[in-house]
Amino acid sequence: MNWERIRGLFTPAVILGAIGMCTLSFVASVAWLIWFAPPAALVTEAPGTGLNLIPGPSSTPPAPTATLPPTSTPTATFTPLLPGEIGLGSVVQIVGTDGFGLNIRNQAGLNSDVNFLGLDAEVF
Repeated sequence: MNWERIRGLFTPAVILGAIGMCTLSFVASVAWLIWFAPPAALVTEAPGTGLNLIPGPSSTPPAPTATLPPTSTPTATFTPLLPGEIGLGSVVQIVGTDGFGLNIRNQAGLNSDVNFLGLDAEVF
């Protein structure tokens, strides 16, 4: 085998050409992936991956169901909430805890037990 002849094939021009072809192939592959990637709306998670999407409240009424005729029961009075108040049917979002979260308790006051920790951006 003639090693001098083989070594003579690896001139600077050949090496630079090989590097250029590799770079061009890489750029073309990335461009192809970006151009033909599926839209985000078509990408779905496999069941049981740990992310559960829960739809937010909507104004769509629930489907009617068969019910018994009404009986005479006292009706609850509805007191409208003022802006900034939290009550039954309110939607709230935790913000501004700087990553520390918010202790959710079953009663008012710092002495009651903490049920769980609500993190920034969580909606309840």
